[in-house]
Amino acid sequence: MKLLNIVMLTLAFIFLSACQADIEDGGPCQYKKLDDPAVVKIVSETRVVLEGIEMYEVPASDFETTPVEGEEYIVTALHITEGSCNPLSVRSVRKP
Repeated sequence: MKLLNIVMLTLAFIFLSACQADIEDGGPCQYKKLDDPAVVKIVSETRVVLEGIEMYEVPASDFETTPVEGEEYIVTALHITEGSCNPLSVRSVRKP
């Protein structure tokens, strides 16, 4: 039984040492700023979903007044153009 534990620990050590810890996740990313006209599709107490070029889910607290379905807003967002970071980042939402 003791020999089995030693063998298992040795195998686990070999397996883990083969992993490459120096692989970068994401790498350098570049974004394009886009002002996207979008229409309110869903309104709840905590979030608002807008549809433009993308579907945007924005906290309801980002709006000065409670939006109404069908209203138009301009969503300013950063869209990824290079790399594998966060693909979309909403910066602001404003009336046109």
